[in-house]
Amino acid sequence: SGYFDEYAGDTGIIGIILSLVVVPAVCEEIFFRGVVLSEYRSMGSVNAVIMSSLCFAMLHFSIENFPIYLFAGIIFGFVTVITRSIIPSILIHLVSNSLSVFGSDLFLRVTVEKSGAFFAGFVIVVIFGISLLLVISKLEQIYFSYAEKPPITTLPPSSLSYVPKVFLSPSFIALIAVFVIIAVST
Repeated sequence: SGYFDEYAGDTGIIGIILSLVVVPAVCEEIFFRGVVLSEYRSMGSVNAVIMSSLCFAMLHFSIENFPIYLFAGIIFGFVTVITRSIIPSILIHLVSNSLSVFGSDLFLRVTVEKSGAFFAGFVIVVIFGISLLLVISKLEQIYFSYAEKPPITTLPPSSLSYVPKVFLSPSFIALIAVFVIIAVST
């Protein structure tokens, strides 16, 4: 009856998966963890994670969901820092997007109406299963790669000394201004 019904009818399940699950997860992780987090990494891992998480949350332009996006960004950021790869954060983001899209009441109503309850359940189980296998596979690779490396003996720079520089940077202040303007006007 609404936009989602029309959208689902036009693009089908593959279109929904690509446009609402895969593309956002991959693009957002490449940008926020691959670019933003890397740019702030020299100022300490904690600052880099916080900065990339704040940017991630603000660029979703939702005041009511800001804490959720911030928390997710922190999880994605620390996963990236710990694993030294954006692949695990992409996989976790895929699982998160899958659960939010395919677990939503609207999706279930549309799918059940169009294809039946069995199909809706089947799609959710298959997507969750594939996501789980991908995450477990990547975690196994990470585990074995760390098992072969010697432990880190040098400590990263202190994050506290960079806090003013990080949060008073012109780009971050501009991002806050844009977020406030858009969030207040919607």
